[in-house]
Amino acid sequence: MRFNKHITCRFLHRFAGSTRSPLAAIQHVDAASGNLSEGLIIVEPIGKGFLLALPDGPDAEWHPEILVAGHCTLRWHGRIYELDKPKPVDPKTALRAFPLPVRLILRARATKHFRMMTAQIRRTETSLQSPVW
Repeated sequence: MRFNKHITCRFLHRFAGSTRSPLAAIQHVDAASGNLSEGLIIVEPIGKGFLLALPDGPDAEWHPEILVAGHCTLRWHGRIYELDKPKPVDPKTALRAFPLPVRLILRARATKHFRMMTAQIRRTETSLQSPVW
């Protein structure tokens, strides 16, 4: 876990949110510490929001925090979005929304949990506040 959080995640964060990456950086406030925390997520824009894939299931480190708060911040394709109103989405419906290469990855990981969240563009800069590692 430490290797993944401190090495792999830091490496992948460089690509998250870039224009060609299916990864986005999701940021929330940790309820226990009050610190900003950031994770990686696969997203797909749909209408006025984003569909979030939860390959690690609903117990992913950031997911319960976002459900409690009801909102989070997302960096994707060079923009910062404020997301709110997380709602579960049926896996069959959700998978069809992703492009084929991403869909294959999600199926290979047996991803069964998805959330739809509405979005507001906050700003066009690419950096979020620095999370506490």
